[in-house]
Amino acid sequence: TVKHSGKDYVFCLLMPNWVARKKNYQELIQANMFYLSPIQPYVYEMPSWNARPDHVGENGLTKPYLSSWYIHAGTNTGQLMHNLDRHKSAEVGWVIAKTIQGL
Repeated sequence: TVKHSGKDYVFCLLMPNWVARKKNYQELIQANMFYLSPIQPYVYEMPSWNARPDHVGENGLTKPYLSSWYIHAGTNTGQLMHNLDRHKSAEVGWVIAKTIQGL
């Protein structure tokens, strides 16, 4: 789990799916979590103070990326995933997976 000073922290991180494919991802994030992935790709806006890589346009926007919410809710993670999965439908516009490969 994600712990600091003995406390279990809850988090929801929105990141492009390619982040989980990075070499050290599994070493950095070792948490009981799941992924909620919108069907439509997200466009990210680069902060103006940051150097602009080639994939960022002059307007500061990235190309669209398939993205996911990386969700860890401590001891409630499994129940939250179950509840979200139970309520999903075709109209919702997202999918849930226990692994990034499941998306």
